[in-house]
Amino acid sequence: MATAAVVNIVPTDIGSMLARLSAPADPKGKKSKVPVVAGYGPAVDELVRRKHAFKQAETELAMAETEFLPTARRLYEERARQGNFSKSLSFAGEKTAGARVAFSDRFSAMPVEAKPALVEALGERYDVLFDEARTLTVRKTDDDSIGFLLQRLGPDVFQEFFEVKVAIKPKDGFDQRQFDLPESVRGLVTQFKPSVTVL
Repeated sequence: MATAAVVNIVPTDIGSMLARLSAPADPKGKKSKVPVVAGYGPAVDELVRRKHAFKQAETELAMAETEFLPTARRLYEERARQGNFSKSLSFAGEKTAGARVAFSDRFSAMPVEAKPALVEALGERYDVLFDEARTLTVRKTDDDSIGFLLQRLGPDVFQEFFEVKVAIKPKDGFDQRQFDLPESVRGLVTQFKPSVTVL
């Protein structure tokens, strides 16, 4: 039975590791149909070096955001529950001007099957907090079908040609109102990822 080798990766080595993994395979035996242009080696090498450095920086930034955003979210929620709601929080740095985290006022839509649980938990507040957005999908789009629809459109025919989907979407201002909702409701709603701006 073979065992996988465990590699200890230092975060600053991720870019070089990705560069090795994404390096082109040995071209021996393979003929590319793409013409190779010579005479631009130094410029191309600098372009490739900067591209790898950029990818490494993107990876390191994503890791730093993943580590910091839970702290920012906890403070965002605590402040909102204390009546100090703000869509953005600025965090001072020790050696930098800091960073600003802006929390999104957009949330993922929920399936209509979540409505009974939401109505049970919220009662009349459901209509204040949520809208039901419908999506209409045309199943048959050939010329004959469209002509038929233009001539007569009744409930049975409509149902044959169209599929209507309903999703529940939080209304404007939900980002602030979410904090006084029961946890059973908060667990159903997914807020979009916040953005981070370096100050």
